[in-house]
Amino acid sequence: MTLTKMVDGQQIECSPEEEALIQNYWSLNIQYPKYKNALVFDWAHPAAYDMDQARKIHAEYLQSAVNAGINDITSQIEIAQESGQDTSSLFALRKEIRTCNSINLSVCQSPDDLQKSIPEILTPYWPS
Repeated sequence: MTLTKMVDGQQIECSPEEEALIQNYWSLNIQYPKYKNALVFDWAHPAAYDMDQARKIHAEYLQSAVNAGINDITSQIEIAQESGQDTSSLFALRKEIRTCNSINLSVCQSPDDLQKSIPEILTPYWPS
């Protein structure tokens, strides 16, 4: 199946080169859906990520996961305190989650690097 495009009101077939660029763009959107708003594509060059924008998007996801983790652990602390249980490990866990906000994302040069930067402690809270 050949892709088509609209030019001056007429439907024409894309060249094999154009089709390859479009397929690449689509595959990146599928592979990294969270960063699709950072994907730059001008239909003449291969799609590429604006990594500054991708880092901003990732930082928002990171903050959301940290907040969700802190809220979850805080609820667990309250329940444990009401039951008279030791809460020291929960406090330590909450403190560790808070430190995840200070991850240096400037070293990340690709969406793969951003994905690798997600601390394991946040994976239960990371948006799917």
